[in-house]
Amino acid sequence: MNIDIDHSLMTMFGKPPSRKLENITEVVIHHTDGGGTNKSLFEWFKSDDCPNHGLYKKYVALTHYYIQKDGGVTEAYPLDTWLYHSCSGVRDERTIGIELIHKSGEFTLQQYASLLGLLFGHIHDQCPNITTISSHDYRYLKYSGKSKGCPSKFFDWDMIRNSNEFNWTINI
Repeated sequence: MNIDIDHSLMTMFGKPPSRKLENITEVVIHHTDGGGTNKSLFEWFKSDDCPNHGLYKKYVALTHYYIQKDGGVTEAYPLDTWLYHSCSGVRDERTIGIELIHKSGEFTLQQYASLLGLLFGHIHDQCPNITTISSHDYRYLKYSGKSKGCPSKFFDWDMIRNSNEFNWTINI
């Protein structure tokens, strides 16, 4: 699996706190409300038109990986850093965030193939203590009492369940 490294968000907004990979136990899956590429999304994050710079400087609303519709994967932040991405506050120190570019409709097969390779290949190899995959909506509801609908009703959780060779808990 090819993972492009683009740490330009970290260069612009600063380096998040460090953590040990063995302390990571959960992956949280998100989706954007965008339809472009990882590169165009990062350019928007950094643009003057983006209203979230204050949040990004606090490492809020960013994730480690981004998967575009053609399956291209970009690492925005190394796994040994932690970001506030799932509405769980300090609990995010133990999570990895993955964002799928998706405006509406079905996710692509290329996105699922990359997500599965990332989860059960690269991430598993780097973080052997992961036991859980959660939707952003699950975390959002648990910690705020509100529903966010992320990664959307179109996300095929059976694709994850059927490929879950490590029997990780799945929270939707």
